[in-house]
Amino acid sequence: MKVLITGAGGFVGKAIIERLTQDGFDLFELHHKAKKVSESDKNKENRVFYSDITSIDELLKLEIIGKCDVVVHAAGLAHQFGKIDNERFRLVNVKGTENVLELSKRLQTKHFVLIGSVSVYGDTKNRSGNKEGINEDAECAPVDAYAESKLKSEKIAEDFCLHTDMSLTILRLATVIGEEDRGNFLRLIKSIDARKFFWIGKGVNQKSLIHKEDVANAVSIVINAKNSLNENKEKNKKIEIFNVSAEPLSMKKIVDTIGGELNKKVPNISVNPKFLMPFFSFNKSFVNNKTVVKLEKTIEKWLAEDVFSNEKIKNEYNFQPQVSVETAIKREVTWYIEERAKLLRR
Repeated sequence: MKVLITGAGGFVGKAIIERLTQDGFDLFELHHKAKKVSESDKNKENRVFYSDITSIDELLKLEIIGKCDVVVHAAGLAHQFGKIDNERFRLVNVKGTENVLELSKRLQTKHFVLIGSVSVYGDTKNRSGNKEGINEDAECAPVDAYAESKLKSEKIAEDFCLHTDMSLTILRLATVIGEEDRGNFLRLIKSIDARKFFWIGKGVNQKSLIHKEDVANAVSIVINAKNSLNENKEKNKKIEIFNVSAEPLSMKKIVDTIGGELNKKVPNISVNPKFLMPFFSFNKSFVNNKTVVKLEKTIEKWLAEDVFSNEKIKNEYNFQPQVSVETAIKREVTWYIEERAKLLRR
């Protein structure tokens, strides 16, 4: 099968390429046009493309690929704290998805895999409902521009695929961690390493995380299963939505695991979050300091009870995470320590 992966140079995209390469698929990679061309990419003649997904004219140049069985759309603008350019999220995550769908139609694609986010559910407080966590039937109520753009991209994909021959699989990812992570989890590791971490609350809240390799495993499992059902058009036409997560861990267990790998003792001092609320409210009303806004968002994120059920994909596709969350954390910290050592040697 021919498979096109957008966002091929990204954190998740690279993991998907590695797994699908092992599976023996005929792969085509789409990188952002601003990405520097590596030597390894130069060796993949007619396999690696550079384009801006927000430009339909640029994107349609990829029609030279010819018929393509599967498109995995992993490109997008990631969640950001501080000042958020709402229009940029809309342009990349919504318009970009629309453009990739149009390209997929012209490539006669039969299966479109959209890499989504559990952020579409919005505020998870008091919404778990059961011990397995929030499932795919839960109401979506995004609370920021990023989450809104991810939900809109889902709706556009659903409407598009309903009017074409494409089947659609939406994978809503929990927070993805692992080597080469540049997101919030890495910031947590850095704060513990710099001894700037202190407890907000008691750390009993649970978090759903997933290692990047298991995201790639989920993509592989779904693609292979759909391919085996090619003759069953009714099944292949189905629009599917799945959460992709591993077992939840408490925030305390997460922090203790990071501290243990860094050989840094995490202080037991804890601040009641209620004491910080007047400070954050004052900043919103009168100062709007970006650093304080970023701090507030980070604290809100790590205080949240974010547990998402993976029962549906487990039952329908027999998906089981292969990398435990504790192992995933240790692997990311080991990578961080190695990267830190490289910087010190320069």
